[in-house]
Amino acid sequence: MHAYLDAIYSSDYSVVLYPGPVFKFFEIQEGPKVVTNFKEKYGLSGVGAIPLIPGRDNDAFSSVIECFFQP
Repeated sequence: MHAYLDAIYSSDYSVVLYPGPVFKFFEIQEGPKVVTNFKEKYGLSGVGAIPLIPGRDNDAFSSVIECFFQP
């Protein structure tokens, strides 16, 4: 994900969706910080992995998408 973040001009963040149970976002805006609770406040600057399991409640996915698209 770091390669995408560095290669795509003017990118602030890069995330991947994967069929697993753990949310992680590596924030670089306020210094190196690993966010493992999707309800925690964090800046959208860095790389991350968002779990998305078909057929299950996907609270982390919904929360992160809302954060990305807030006005």
